[in-house]
Amino acid sequence: MFDVRAHLDDLRCRPTTWLRNRREELVREQRRLHVEELAVTAVLDERDALGDDTAAKDGVSEKTARQTRETARWLESVPRIADAAHGGDLSSEQLDALTDLADEDSDGEWAQRAPNCSPEDLHRLARSKKKPTTSEGRARREARRLTWSWREETGMLSIYGELPDLDGALFESVIDRMI
Repeated sequence: MFDVRAHLDDLRCRPTTWLRNRREELVREQRRLHVEELAVTAVLDERDALGDDTAAKDGVSEKTARQTRETARWLESVPRIADAAHGGDLSSEQLDALTDLADEDSDGEWAQRAPNCSPEDLHRLARSKKKPTTSEGRARREARRLTWSWREETGMLSIYGELPDLDGALFESVIDRMI
């Protein structure tokens, strides 16, 4: 059994520089292992050998499991990004964002740029890369909906809806400021 208290006491005796270096080593190793996990996931996915219970077994949401499979499949087409990730230069969040941003043609560029970008910046760049046509924008705007209702028994306001990107970003920023 792992004795966390004893381990923490041992770490407390270490110099700060050692702890920082050790943490960097551990983060790089986690990232390397994540890329290996993605490679195994890609092959299992090719073989249609990932069960319906993969998300539950991994303790993640179906959305996260789906994103993992997409990233695993995509990684083969971007070898320089894969190398940077395996070397510990890219986090899983950065990789997830890059799936919507980088391709075979921009692989080398993003392998160099992405380690210096936050996942949020990469997601923002990916969203701005996909500009909807005027008709697509109009259709998305017409499809928007936002509903709410008060739950008298709890005194809570329930909100549900779908907003297109610009409206959604504005709504999110207003709510974030209010919170």
